[in-house]
Amino acid sequence: SYCGSSWLALRLAELDWPESMNLCINAFWDFAEEGTNPPELSRLRFQRVVHLLAMSDLHADSWHAVTGLHFDWIPNPPPLLGDVETYGSIRRQFGAARDRDRLRVLVPGLMTVGKGRETTGALLEYLRQHGTLGRDYVFRDRKRELGVLPSDPVQVLTGDLSDEQVIELYRSSDVVLLPYEAPTFAVRTSGALVDALVFGAVPLVLEGTWLAYQCRQLGVGRVLPDAKPETVVVALAAVESELEAERRCVPRAAALYLARNTWSALVQHVVRQQEAGAQPGCGDSAQPFQASFFAAANRMLRLGQHAEAAQLYAWLSASMPLAVYQSNLLLCAKRSGRTVDELELLATTL
Repeated sequence: SYCGSSWLALRLAELDWPESMNLCINAFWDFAEEGTNPPELSRLRFQRVVHLLAMSDLHADSWHAVTGLHFDWIPNPPPLLGDVETYGSIRRQFGAARDRDRLRVLVPGLMTVGKGRETTGALLEYLRQHGTLGRDYVFRDRKRELGVLPSDPVQVLTGDLSDEQVIELYRSSDVVLLPYEAPTFAVRTSGALVDALVFGAVPLVLEGTWLAYQCRQLGVGRVLPDAKPETVVVALAAVESELEAERRCVPRAAALYLARNTWSALVQHVVRQQEAGAQPGCGDSAQPFQASFFAAANRMLRLGQHAEAAQLYAWLSASMPLAVYQSNLLLCAKRSGRTVDELELLATTL
């Protein structure tokens, strides 16, 4: 049960299940602090049939602080693509040319609790008064709750979109504003953030959330102290002034995230039922990311794309310092007649 809870796990644990059963309950709805009951969580921790899983590593840490017990956390793969397509989407970002002159800002959050309904409305009102300052804005207003006017200086998308339309929406954007708020998203995951990374948009997120934690861990995007329109506009100006450098961080962050959060890692995690407290995706699930990008780097090297290959080898070495990555990095330098430092500098300009 992906969209489960500790309450559901407790009710299931009261039933008489055969020992051959294996019930995995992801605590999707346990993001509220008041929903944590230490004695009941302790009882669930030692269930043999019903397995309660934290929704994120931050969630597992929170439970550990409350109960002193280690609960496993479930991988959270990209919601719109399978593993092979996801790796392909990340690879396409390397050296991809930007086909826009104006900064395109996407505000994709649905108008639900904790996803920034009020702040989204405040930003729209600010843009009405001050204009867009030469930027293009796209707002999603699925249920027509923003009260958009025909004269508003933004593009608004209403109704439901297909997966393909959502993918194109992210790919055609430079920046994605995700004003998801704490405490609702203090430990709760966000598929929208993962989509932004996989499809190449720089994320802007709020302090005190799982999204902010991920952006800091992965070295990508901007963490805002609040979602006031003035704060957002200042952050957008900062990203715009360093846009190429900001964009180059996105595929690296996506690759690092995928090292532990693939669909194959999710399946292996549920089927194998790793021992409680183990970090999911530290072993087998990290291999597809390494193998996929190593193969891509080797192909670039064969084609004489030394700067691009050097960038991949450098990123791989940073995630796992194997001798083969460093030796291939030196091989790039030897074949191109440049130093490693020169290649890495050239890679940042692509």
